[in-house]
Amino acid sequence: PAVHRPTLASTRAVQAADTGHNLAKAADDGLKGDETCSLGLEVDPTAFGARGDGAEDDTAAVLAALRYGGRCGGVVVIGPRGRQYLVSPGQLQVELHNVTIRVEGTLFGPSLKVWNPELGSWPRGSCAYGESGCSFRNRRSPEFARSKWALLHLQNSTNITIQGPGVIRAPGNTYWVIRNSQPKVRGYCLLKIEHCMDVRVLAIRIVDSPMYQVVIMHSSAVTLERLRITVSDNALGDSGPHNTDGVSIIASQGVSLRESHIESGDDNVVIKESSKNIHVES
Repeated sequence: PAVHRPTLASTRAVQAADTGHNLAKAADDGLKGDETCSLGLEVDPTAFGARGDGAEDDTAAVLAALRYGGRCGGVVVIGPRGRQYLVSPGQLQVELHNVTIRVEGTLFGPSLKVWNPELGSWPRGSCAYGESGCSFRNRRSPEFARSKWALLHLQNSTNITIQGPGVIRAPGNTYWVIRNSQPKVRGYCLLKIEHCMDVRVLAIRIVDSPMYQVVIMHSSAVTLERLRITVSDNALGDSGPHNTDGVSIIASQGVSLRESHIESGDDNVVIKESSKNIHVES
């Protein structure tokens, strides 16, 4: 008889109950028994059980690979080429030091129907896009809420290189068609670098983000070079990909962006929240 393998869509109800806890536990379980870094200094998610077939949720395995890299150093390969890793937004939040993430395959996120089937809104009171209970009393920028969920999110990290030639992408059109008329419906970003120092993002492709595509927040000494950021829908206005800023630089300093191709349905490059020492060139 055929063996049924659960997809991200078929398991979303279970994930919703305690997704963060379960994925973190699965990632920790994947590291047990390898306290000596015996897998070497270059690993990929298949070493931790990922299928990389684009159908099964590989979040736990990708997270385990990243955590291994964080503990052992070296190179984490999102690959090899041809592998497609489906992951859940908001779950790949990692602190890394002295690590290279080499994207050879594809890291991609779920559709709106899978990730946010109830069309849930932004955190209450965050003022992201006019959700209920909006209040500016806490004086925190709405940008924090707008970039709350990301497919790959580096936090408090130093000396990191993220390099291509692979792809980080999402089925952004499933979000744009709803969010253009209902901006309170939450989406996610593709790459977020927050409270980091000495980071290089090189020769990678970023495709069809539901929201902001690359976010640099409260970070310094960040180099972005030879990026190719694109959206598949060239239509602008009400039928276009709203809120898909190419590179958002927020409360950061010492950021360099060069030799990159950037498309969006909004701002290709935006500098916000008192950022300084920003250098952009073609």
